[in-house]
Amino acid sequence: PNRLYLQVHLPEAIEEARKSNTVLAVLFLDLDRFKLINDSIGHAAGDEMLVEVGRRISNALGERGVVARFGGDEFAILLDQLESTQESEAIATRILEVLGKPLWLGGRELFPSASIGIALWNPRYRLGEELLRDADAAMYRAKAEGRDRSAVFDEAMRAHAIRLLDLEADLRRAILSDSFVPHFQPIVRLTDGKVIGHEALLRWNHDLHGALPPSEFVGVGEDSGLIEQVDWLLYERVIGWLRAPGEGYVSINVSPKHFRSDDFAERLLGLLDAAGADPRRLRIELTEVALLDDAPRALRMLNVLRERGVLALLDDFGTGFSALSYLHRFPIQALKIDRSFVAGLDGETRAESLALVRAILALAVTLGIDTIGEGIETAVQRDTLMELGCLFGQGYLLGKPKEDAVWGHVPLA
Repeated sequence: PNRLYLQVHLPEAIEEARKSNTVLAVLFLDLDRFKLINDSIGHAAGDEMLVEVGRRISNALGERGVVARFGGDEFAILLDQLESTQESEAIATRILEVLGKPLWLGGRELFPSASIGIALWNPRYRLGEELLRDADAAMYRAKAEGRDRSAVFDEAMRAHAIRLLDLEADLRRAILSDSFVPHFQPIVRLTDGKVIGHEALLRWNHDLHGALPPSEFVGVGEDSGLIEQVDWLLYERVIGWLRAPGEGYVSINVSPKHFRSDDFAERLLGLLDAAGADPRRLRIELTEVALLDDAPRALRMLNVLRERGVLALLDDFGTGFSALSYLHRFPIQALKIDRSFVAGLDGETRAESLALVRAILALAVTLGIDTIGEGIETAVQRDTLMELGCLFGQGYLLGKPKEDAVWGHVPLA
């Protein structure tokens, strides 16, 4: 059965639940990482998986309910005449168990998994579409919590969904009104406190909520496709600021999605030329994912930028899947030691953090690359990094993000 079949039968099931005072549930199921199947072993294999998934769901339900292919890799399941709300969760668990059994496809053994959202009918629902909407929202919660699980819709999800909807609308207005302001956090030479650069961090001056950090809106921006516009507004503002005289550099964070764009380097260099800014004062911060997604292409992109003086910093180093065979080939100026390792230097995991930081510093020395400790908040963290040989640092102890990039020295006492 397809989506239309479900939409025809759902109002009938709701009316029956209203009359009989029984429990009705809609389950919304989305396969995890299905795009990877299509991209790696082909759409024909993906179609085979969808057929098998539909068969497995039907077998798990037996004579209970209706399962429909909703679209793409999404399935909707209508369960009526339930005895309790817990029964719907038990059925979802059974479906996940059945789906997780091995599947041979394209000569490979695969283990399908799915995220399931559950919406339970109550008299507040007037339309079947509302149940489907809330089951879909719960499915996204299940994905956010780690996938291969189910989640039941509740009022907190509704409030969260409404807030995200409002935030997206506000974000669109903010792009038009240019309500984004860069804040600059100093990067400091640890031996004498000299400010050698700044990281540009985006802040949104929201009319109601004040200055919002990226963590509050980047997710909405990525889901809505607006984040690219926001990021390029930041890049333009920072590059415009670089026209002013200064001693050091400013770094901007570049997402893997932007870096994968064929015209990224050309567009960034075009902004520098248009502003009359010195490319040697700009750095881009990338994660390992951005480099290793397509290493040969990333290398070409970095070399184009380096030829004009734009160098790269490798952000959050140590938290991703490093490919050391490639790392020495990339023109990286510095590794930024992830804040989680720095935080551990004066915590319960001090021994493990010391070992990890020593290894990163040794690697950097071998490759002739500078190191920057991120998230320094205590004197112990700063002093330990210095003792280990880390040259530069960044964090609230050394300076908080401000609207103005101030050069000079910071107090080290």
